[in-house]
Amino acid sequence: MKRWLCMFLALTLCMPLMGCAPEPNDIEDPVSFYYRRSADSITYGKADGVITAEQREAYGHRDDPAYLINLYLKGPAGTGMNRTFPKGVELVKFSLEGGCAYITVSDFFSTLTGINLTLACACLTLTVCELTGAKQLTVSTSNTLLDGNRTVIMTPDDILFLDENTIVVDPA
Repeated sequence: MKRWLCMFLALTLCMPLMGCAPEPNDIEDPVSFYYRRSADSITYGKADGVITAEQREAYGHRDDPAYLINLYLKGPAGTGMNRTFPKGVELVKFSLEGGCAYITVSDFFSTLTGINLTLACACLTLTVCELTGAKQLTVSTSNTLLDGNRTVIMTPDDILFLDENTIVVDPA
């Protein structure tokens, strides 16, 4: 009886080990893809409260920014982030000239307006500038306007991540 009790206790102690999974492979060549947080994961008072980075693998594609941008446009792989771009948005053209990146995306992108367009362009700017080392991004679509404009030009410095303004505006 004691032998069975000892075997039972030994097996019981080993049971939690069965739930252990091997660690996922580390990312060898990480890149940051920036996306909007989902509504339930927005955090107030933090620099990454609305836009956050997702680490993705670039191994073997570091010299192919067009591939990485198309991968990025497909949306986040993880949770806590929203698909920032409409389905069907693809990279049509990419060029890098004198520290400025120029991209043309498919016309589905023009369905974004207002704050949604601003956030999408901010995420795209952060991602493309980090991938390419560009200082500025110019975004356009093939045939349509972006909220009435032919292009949107943005730099990472144009993006305000955290507004710590303490001025209270009196509603009139």
